Amino acid sequence: MHNYILKATLILSLFTVISCSNKYDPLVLEPINLSTQGFHKEYTFKNNYQGNYVIGLYVDKPIFPRDKYETNFKLELTIYQDKKRILTKKLFKPEFNFTGWENGKGGMALLVYKVPRDLPLNEPLLCSITVVKSDKVFEKKYGKPKFFVRKMSDK
Repeated sequence: MHNYILKATLILSLFTVISCSNKYDPLVLEPINLSTQGFHKEYTFKNNYQGNYVIGLYVDKPIFPRDKYETNFKLELTIYQDKKRILTKKLFKPEFNFTGWENGKGGMALLVYKVPRDLPLNEPLLCSITVVKSDKVFEKKYGKPKFFVRKMSDK
């Protein structure tokens, strides 16, 4: 009996470590073509934890957080739940810049939202992103961008 309890405790501990280790992994992480007007992509994801989340762009050549990205793009973001539109935003300037989140890379946050206040918890969501206005020089300055959705610190 003691051996069974020890094994169950070990499995539960391992499950806890595995579940916590991916809390801040991106829910979506895909290249985005900002240089082509009309570029459109759809992604599905679930917000697995309550708290703050961020939608943004990772870049290969990030700038210092105190500096400003020069951006000319405009994106339209729409999020659906069960085919019903629950959020639509125009994204064109960063809310803040960051470095070091992913292997020393950085980028910009375009939208911060809170779960469950702004978007639901543990529900499948469809995220639709469209380049409304292209930016032909962004990639030359900052490298190939990747669109992401991820949990962020609640502090």
